[in-house]
Amino acid sequence: MKKQFLKELNRELRSLTKEERDKYLNDFEEIILDKMESGISEEDAVSGLGDVKQIANDIISSYVELDEKEKSNQKYFDKMHLFLDIIVLIIAYILSYCLCFSSVFREGETLHLSFFVYMFALVFIVPSYLILYYIFKAYTTKYVHGHHWEVRNIFLANLTGVITFSMILYLFNAFYFSRTMVLVFCCINLLLEITVRNFVFYHVFCNRKV
Repeated sequence: MKKQFLKELNRELRSLTKEERDKYLNDFEEIILDKMESGISEEDAVSGLGDVKQIANDIISSYVELDEKEKSNQKYFDKMHLFLDIIVLIIAYILSYCLCFSSVFREGETLHLSFFVYMFALVFIVPSYLILYYIFKAYTTKYVHGHHWEVRNIFLANLTGVITFSMILYLFNAFYFSRTMVLVFCCINLLLEITVRNFVFYHVFCNRKV
C-alpha cells in the first residue's frame, strides 16, 4: 500500500523536479511510518491521507504560488552568495596568514615564502572553492533542502578543499608552503562561511514570516 501510494504520488508530481518530488515523497513516507508506529495499519494509514490525485493537485497549486515568489529571489541570492563567498575566502585566507606568520602567533612557523607568493595562491584557491561549493550544491534553492543539509555540504566542500589543497602541495613538492596555514585557513573559512550562511538563512526565514 505504502509503496503503491508513493509510486502514484511520484507519477502525479512529475511536473516537479526530482529533488522537489523526493522531498514530498520523503515527507509522506514519514507521515505513513509515524501512523504505523502509533498502531494504525499500513492500509488505514495510507487511506487516511486521501486521494493521491487531490494531494498532488494541492501540492502543485501551493508550490506554484510559492515558486513564483521564491524563484524570483533566487537569482539575487545566488549572486549575493557568490559575492559573499569570495569575500569570506579572501578574509579567511589573510587571517590564516596573519595567525601563522605574525610575531605573536608564529611560534616556530618559519616564513620561507614571500607574502606575494602566499597571496598569489588566492588566484587558484578562490575559484577552486567556488567550484567545490557548486559541486556540493551550496547554491541550491533554500526551500528545496533544509538548512542542515546546506551546512553539511559546506563542511564537505571545505573538507574536500583542504584535502585537495594538501595533495597538490605534496605532488608539486611545495614543502615551503605552510601546511599549518592550510589547516588554519580551512577552519577559519568553515567558521566564517557557516556564520554567513546562518545569517542569510535567518534573514530569508524572517522575510517569509513577515
